[in-house]
Amino acid sequence: MLAFRENLTDQEIGQFINEVSERIKREGFQEGFQMAMDKIREYLTCDELIYPVAMILKGSLLMSGLEDLNPYMTKINDLIEQMTQSTNQDIRHQALSMIINQTFEVGDLDKAQTYINMLPNITYDKTEKQGALYIK
Repeated sequence: MLAFRENLTDQEIGQFINEVSERIKREGFQEGFQMAMDKIREYLTCDELIYPVAMILKGSLLMSGLEDLNPYMTKINDLIEQMTQSTNQDIRHQALSMIINQTFEVGDLDKAQTYINMLPNITYDKTEKQGALYIK
């Protein structure tokens, strides 16, 4: 049965992030990842949950020692890219900045420009990212 709910409180989100971190420490990355994905499926539109969970998963994955990161990294990056469309301005800007940096790393400069164009003109981040793109 699908149990779709719209939002969690900040306290519930913080508690869940701690639980995911603990699960990863105790049982391994795969178990924490599955726990996180299950919760995200329950709260598909709760960007305030999805973005910080994606950040915790990304950091934990990089420190996990797993040999094949790609299946997990692809899903995590998909979540971050999804957040570039967030209605929460702070989350959207953070996600855009992260995606722009990733596109620089892989040399996809056209995609970087597309994401830079999505940043509002009033942010310092846009000027900085545009300058970095020109340098590349």
